[in-house]
Amino acid sequence: MAILKLDASHTDRHSNVINAAISYPQEDVWFDRINMLRFLLIIGLVLLHYGSYPGSDISPFRGLIESPFPLATFFNSYILFFFFSAVPLLSTISGWLFFKNFKPGSAFFVGRFISRSRSVLLPMILWNALVLGAMVVIFHLYPDSPALSYVRYSMNEMDWSSVINSLFGVTQHPINFQFWFLRDLLLTVAISPLLALFLRRNPWAGFTLLALGWLSGFDFLIFFRSDVVFFFYLGAMVRFGYMQFPEVSRRAAISLMLFYVWLVALRTLAPFVFDEANPTEDFLLDFATRIMRLFGVAAFWTISPYLVMGKPGQLLVKLGPLAFFLHAIHWPMNQAIKQFLDVILPSGGGYLIINYILTALITVMLAVLIARILHRTVPAVFNTLSGGRGGVFANRANSC
Repeated sequence: MAILKLDASHTDRHSNVINAAISYPQEDVWFDRINMLRFLLIIGLVLLHYGSYPGSDISPFRGLIESPFPLATFFNSYILFFFFSAVPLLSTISGWLFFKNFKPGSAFFVGRFISRSRSVLLPMILWNALVLGAMVVIFHLYPDSPALSYVRYSMNEMDWSSVINSLFGVTQHPINFQFWFLRDLLLTVAISPLLALFLRRNPWAGFTLLALGWLSGFDFLIFFRSDVVFFFYLGAMVRFGYMQFPEVSRRAAISLMLFYVWLVALRTLAPFVFDEANPTEDFLLDFATRIMRLFGVAAFWTISPYLVMGKPGQLLVKLGPLAFFLHAIHWPMNQAIKQFLDVILPSGGGYLIINYILTALITVMLAVLIARILHRTVPAVFNTLSGGRGGVFANRANSC
């Protein structure tokens, strides 16, 4: 959550915002933090995308509800809500990086769109094509395979519109459903000239419009969710100097994170207080969840400079360039791992938690291993699939 700052001295708004975008004081200091946060938050998405436990239809998105295994249900739901701030913070970082070296004019936006086409659009299409091809093969060889349930497309009902949607996510999620984020990011890039116009002319009008849309759950008719465009705009406002990221003491950062931990616990237990069947209470719960996510963005950002100084943080910094690859490959691989573990592990609530933890751990380790193998054996392939992030051990953040 950024600290809002409106500088009254910005009388010449055009020149000042351009200068702010070209030169940002914390530019070099933040790169390690960004790399660390990227990989950490993508690990969070791996956990979040675990889904329901094997053999259960209880969605962790609901919170703690009546269940045969209440502790396991609480654990799954709590981790999900804890990382609900992953997409907002990743989007904020994307917006801040996107407007680096901003210059008014079409050349800037054309260059950025070409860059994002290589680093986001092309690998998204390729990964979707790989999953689609794998599912078609599985369908023809093993038409009753449970693996076909990992995706939201029915292989025996595929037509050209379904193929296009599975690859590009035009009117429904791509076949790699986690790529809804990339699809919405590309749409945000497409309308970035309009966002820049707001930023240069009336930044707070743009902020108010997007904030109201996000808080109310309005998707502006073109996005799957308004999370990406709103937080992308927040990152751009930081870049242009209209807002600041908070920098606080270690004690304050820990206190904020503990407060966020408490908020997440309240959200997980919320079904005991809020009735989902009541439209008013459901709306209020959704609104409160969005406010919780703002605190999560602030908590993760303020704690990051202290996490990055430790050995685990430095490891995450080195793995940062693999964040895109992990995001791309983790689904549906994690679902296959979850089902395999369900076969070999005993039943029971405690073993469900072990399944959850091992699924995420094995998924991340396999992704890193596959990335290393591809990087060493077919670097050009890895470079394409990772969106041009071939420098696995680079310490600099890419501008995606």
